[in-house]
Formats: sequence, structure tokens, C-alpha cells
Amino acid sequence: MKRIVVFLLAFGFTAGCDAWLTKPGLYNTVTVIVSRRDGQPIPDVPLTLYTGQRPMDYAMTDRDGRHVFQDVPQGNYGVFTTPPTGYDVIEHLIPGPPTIYRDDLIVAKDTLGPVRFTFLKRGPGSVIVRVTDPGFGDLAGVAVTLSASQTVEGRANTDAAGRASFTAIPYGVHSVSIQRPLLYRDYVKPGDSLLSVQSNVIVDDGSTDTTKFLLKRCAGTLRAVLLDDVAGLPVANATVTFYTSTQQLNVGTSGASGTVVFSAAPCVVQLGMSVTPGAGYTIPPGRGSQFIDGLTLANGGSIQDTFRLHKLP
Repeated sequence: MKRIVVFLLAFGFTAGCDAWLTKPGLYNTVTVIVSRRDGQPIPDVPLTLYTGQRPMDYAMTDRDGRHVFQDVPQGNYGVFTTPPTGYDVIEHLIPGPPTIYRDDLIVAKDTLGPVRFTFLKRGPGSVIVRVTDPGFGDLAGVAVTLSASQTVEGRANTDAAGRASFTAIPYGVHSVSIQRPLLYRDYVKPGDSLLSVQSNVIVDDGSTDTTKFLLKRCAGTLRAVLLDDVAGLPVANATVTFYTSTQQLNVGTSGASGTVVFSAAPCVVQLGMSVTPGAGYTIPPGRGSQFIDGLTLANGGSIQDTFRLHKLP
């Protein structure tokens, strides 16, 4: 009987104390990775793990640009770093929030992903510009300008692959502009610009960044119908010239249908077409008879005009 009483007392004491015991704290890890924009690791970067205003641990990244803080109690943390000599942060080039710390890192049950920092390395690099029409392919002969702080650093024209390359460009932020070809401007649209510009092009040591311009044609169709002014029949072998106020665009000759079509006319306010008759025909000179101008062609639009030629006796 005494043994039973002692056992029950001991059991009761143990069960009661269990409610007073605190379960051991849970510890996890915080992985930090520091690299360049291309993923190349940066070693020997100083790191500080903190919670609130209190530093918890200090470390340096290894040769792989990585460090793992071990045995971190669960909670809310942050990581602070500074770029080593020869490196820089992007907010020094392009205004933005600081990138040298990460706050509100919840450490619990190893669910926190790697904390990543990216630095720029001071030094020259290259810029490649690509100009493409998704429907018609790469565009050659497009004038490209590279500049920084309103200072021109280089000019080039795209090659047959639609590329223009600039090398040995100083570290920093740059802009690229292209002069849009005639078929890629909407002159009918108010305020349409001759240039397309991309800013905030970053160049750092050894980098080769590609800046892409995707242009879409603004074009329509011009159609000239050539008829005999007496018989009303189509007239062949007449030459039709399509032009703007500053340049000739296309030349065609009528066939048996008496029609000349120019299906890639640009969106221009001042378009025109003129006729030169073939052998055996003539046409009265002047606006409205031999030539028609002042035509406005919207994107995807079509304009048709009829010219009446007189058959020689």
C-alpha cells in the first residue's frame, strides 16, 4: 500500500510540473548570396544579421559569394551589407530604395529562401542594340545613338541582322535612341516622334547588355487606276510614281488591268502619285489630271485614284 501511494504522489508531481516547463527554442538558418548582375559570385562581402536595432552576428561571404548564418532563433530579422572596394549599388546610378539591406525576414521552420544582394562592378562594358519588326524581321540601316548625361558616346547604323554594337563604354547609366525609319512613323498621329528612346541602360565591368527595339509598321495602300478617257478601258504600259513632299517612294508600270498598286505606303500627310503615259497615250498636265497630291494615309488605310489618259490618233 505504501508503494502505491508513493507512485501516485510521484506521478501527480511530474504531471503538474510538465505544465511549467518551457519547450526548447527552435533554431534555423539564414542563407545570404551576393553576386553581380550576371550571377558571378562576389566574395569577402561584409554581412550583419540583426533583429530590431540589435546586431546578432557578423560574417563575410565565401568564394562562392555565400554565407549561412547558423542556429538563428525563430523571429523577425534583417541583413545589412556594403559593397566591397570596386563595387557599387544601383541606386547610385538610378534613384531608388536602398538595396544594401533586407528587412522583415521571418525565420521559422526553415521556410526562408536565400537572401540575395546584387552589386555592380566598376569598369567598362559593351552595349548591343537590336532593332526588329516582329512581322518583317530585323531592320538594317537604322541610325542608333548611345549617350550619357546628354553627351553622345557613339553612333552607328544597324547591320543586316538589325544589330549595332558599342564597346569600351564607361561604367554608368546610359540611354539608347534610334531614328525610326519612314515606315515606322505615324505622321498622321499628332505628336508622333522621330525617335524611340530607352533610358537606364546600365554598363558595368565586362558586361554586354542588349537593348531591343520592336517596331511596328505604319503603312497602307495606294492604288492608281489608268483608264482610256473615251472607251473607259484599262490602259497598260503607263508609269506611276508614288512620292512624298521630300522623296520618291516607289515606281510601277500598269499591266493589262490598268492598275498600279503600292502596298507599303507610309502613314504620311503629304502623299502623291503621278502618271507618265506609255506609247500611244497622253494625259493633260497639272494637278488632278497628271498628278494627285496632298493625300493622307492612315495605318491600314487604302486610297484609290483614277487617271484618264487620251489615246493619240
